Amino acid sequence: MPLPGGSRLPSLIGQAAAIAGVTVGAEAAANLMRRTINAITFNRDFKRVIDANPDLRNKDSQEVMDRFRILSTLGPTLARDPTIAGGWIRQTLEFPVITPTVLKDLVSVEREAREGQSMFGGISMPDMMSQHLSKGYLSKDPTAGGTGRP
Repeated sequence: MPLPGGSRLPSLIGQAAAIAGVTVGAEAAANLMRRTINAITFNRDFKRVIDANPDLRNKDSQEVMDRFRILSTLGPTLARDPTIAGGWIRQTLEFPVITPTVLKDLVSVEREAREGQSMFGGISMPDMMSQHLSKGYLSKDPTAGGTGRP
């Protein structure tokens, strides 16, 4: 019994394979572009944080980079603000145990920042963070660490 589509079947299989190959190739290219953009953004934001917080140059560079990596992964909106990022890095260096609570708070503040930006058309990070500064999560003094959570 002949297959449906008759002699067109090999042609259809070839076309499907070509479409799948193009799709996979485009997806791989998009992933490579996304990783490249993320790396460029990470390096640019990290440099801005260090330039705005020169005291961080006196800290262990690997620890500073590790803290910034955590912040940029879980709080990318916050990581783009050098004042907030510098304060968070400073606080987590002073209180080096990064607990699940600290990470949960970071994700929560990131969510608030994103919601605020979308609701109010780009509210400034300092305004968004004022309540968190008052709670002692970040220090207002760039040379001092945060007070941490009680």
